[in-house]
Amino acid sequence: GIQEFQVLEHRWTAESGRSVGGVVNVVSKSGTNELHGSGFFNFRNQSLRTRDFFEKQTPDPIPKYNREEFGGSVGGPMVQVKMFFFVALERFRERQNLLVNPALLPEIAAIPGVTASPTIPLPYNDTLLTVKVDQRYSDKTTLLYRFAYQKNDSPNDQVANPATTDLTGGNTDDNKLYSLVAN
Repeated sequence: GIQEFQVLEHRWTAESGRSVGGVVNVVSKSGTNELHGSGFFNFRNQSLRTRDFFEKQTPDPIPKYNREEFGGSVGGPMVQVKMFFFVALERFRERQNLLVNPALLPEIAAIPGVTASPTIPLPYNDTLLTVKVDQRYSDKTTLLYRFAYQKNDSPNDQVANPATTDLTGGNTDDNKLYSLVAN
């Protein structure tokens, strides 16, 4: 849903004020008088990756890994020349197993109440939705309405207490964010 962005490090204009460090300007896409859309899909799994440093320390097979990113956008007129819409949806899903150093498994298993596992599943999901409406009154007056929604969750985000390394014992990190702008 981003049309363009600008990063200013220093010597920005008076409109940016006395910001320290930097300024980021982002312009979101808008609908036009014609219906337009786009889509994308990106996929990666364990056959497309190599072992990391810790995985090279063991002869075990590469842990399962699956990453999918997909989405699309569509924009167009609601009322020709007067009102336009734009909708963008993005979805990110990652399924990964983190390999536990095999030398640590006996030490982990020695802790009372702890179940040692050679891998820790770390799934992650993220959904982004943006809906924008531009209402044009004249060449100099336009109203903008934008709604943004993000939901991400990560089951087994941290290990629970008592420490276990399976999905049933981990914590779930769930976030839902809403934003509504009228300008």
